[in-house]
Amino acid sequence: MEPALAEPLTPLPEGDPAAIDATSAAALLTEPHVEAELPSLEKTPNSAIASTVADSPTGVAAVVPYAAVVSVMDSPHVVPLANPDTAPAIAQASPVAITDVQIAETANGFSLQLEASGELATPATSITGNAAIADIPNAVLQLPDSEEFFASNPAEGIALLNIINLPNNQVRVAITGTAVPSTVNIDVGTAGLTVSATPGDPTVQAPDEEAIQVLVTGATEDDDYFVPNASTATRTDTPLRDIPNSIQVIPRQVIEDQQAIGLEDVIENAAGVTFLGNRTGRGLEIGIRGFNDAPILLDGFSASIFGFGGNYAEPEVANLERVEILRGPASVLYGQADPGGVVNLVTKKPLSEPYYNFQLQGGSREFISPSIDLSGPLTEDGQLLYRLNALYRQEDSFRDFDNNFERFFIAPSLTWLISGSTDLTVNLEYTEDNEPLVLGLPAIGDSVADIPFERVLTNPDDTVEQDYFNVGYTLEHRFSEAWKLRNRFSYSSSNIDYFAAIPLRLDESTGFLVRAFNRQIQEEQNYALYTNLQGTFGDRACAAYAAGWSRFISRR
Repeated sequence: MEPALAEPLTPLPEGDPAAIDATSAAALLTEPHVEAELPSLEKTPNSAIASTVADSPTGVAAVVPYAAVVSVMDSPHVVPLANPDTAPAIAQASPVAITDVQIAETANGFSLQLEASGELATPATSITGNAAIADIPNAVLQLPDSEEFFASNPAEGIALLNIINLPNNQVRVAITGTAVPSTVNIDVGTAGLTVSATPGDPTVQAPDEEAIQVLVTGATEDDDYFVPNASTATRTDTPLRDIPNSIQVIPRQVIEDQQAIGLEDVIENAAGVTFLGNRTGRGLEIGIRGFNDAPILLDGFSASIFGFGGNYAEPEVANLERVEILRGPASVLYGQADPGGVVNLVTKKPLSEPYYNFQLQGGSREFISPSIDLSGPLTEDGQLLYRLNALYRQEDSFRDFDNNFERFFIAPSLTWLISGSTDLTVNLEYTEDNEPLVLGLPAIGDSVADIPFERVLTNPDDTVEQDYFNVGYTLEHRFSEAWKLRNRFSYSSSNIDYFAAIPLRLDESTGFLVRAFNRQIQEEQNYALYTNLQGTFGDRACAAYAAGWSRFISRR
């Protein structure tokens, strides 16, 4: 039975000063002289005011469809809405937050307690396959450390308990039995909700038409193969997604997983990059997009006018943190370069946490390569950090009666954290190589001479001796979280000495090989200085100012 109203609901006449715009009204139904606060309305296209209920002394709820009811003085009036499809939506009550989940095993199953910030509504229940489901309306799961609750095998006969958020402010509690749905009892209290579950009777078979609930859960793990930022394309620490160039980063984890020994093993992971040889032991040659002699940089600096592609020892991968490959004409950022691209080798830096690694590699032809990688703080306050990489490698030649390959490498570095905004890193790298001079097989006409590949055509003791030395520093000062100044200097030198009998011509009819003795001593030096001011405007990184200087000296 509906209660009688003191006054009938009458529309306001047009032009009545008491009339209120429908977009600022609330659906309110009261007894005379009862005042209520008018909640604000949100303009929502293509919606209508379904109902907003105000408590009357009789406790009866009234619903007025497609109208806004307001109390003006003592008389309630109805302001009709012109178009129900464009009527504004009434603000609804905020969802109740479920802040904690407690589960306890009982004699027959388990008990689940949901603690909430207010009284929860009675959930709607259903059965899907082996799962008993309860959907709690007007609620949201807000646990301290997660937005989902998961428990595997909470009780015998119950395989899974899962609590998740659903769209439209709903929380789903799913209890999946091992063979049949569980029996669930729900008790709604003033401060939460209690769910009691007991395993179902496996002798009762569910109808065939009911679907089986399949729940797939996963967790995000660290991806060591993904590097978010790179500096080669812009000389700034820029996210890869914001770089409009073709750039590929090969991280340290890939190098370690593949047990790479040389740089040629690393660049096999990059598309459009080809290893073209090591220039008879006097430097690497790499092609990018069909252009040969791509520059190979070390921490953004060229070792020589040709980078490591010149008469420099092959870089050691044991000291590489990652390899960045920039394809295309953007390589002009580093000065003289082919339009194919550039390869930048990023070395390891000191770590703030202790790190100790020892590795021993072995293989065919008496190959052996022990190495160490040590890092950590040198002082108790952690302001002075160090890193030391060292390696020794030897391997027999694949040619008979030839010298062996031998390498010694060491790379110490120090970082001084001068203050919270300023730090200085000093790095040094030294490589010494002794390897046989391999010039390949002579050609006869347009084919290779029919000579065993393992035969020595030079003198058995012909050796290429070379050493590479690099030292530099990086000084960085951060003015703020967005702006920093970086100054870098690098000095590198290379010395090569070899004396060899070089094959020139083979007489196929007589089998005589003509050779010429050659001695080469070469020294190269390179100085480089670079300063840039790096900052961000909004979410974009830029180098506001950059200046560089380099000098190359070669003696033969």
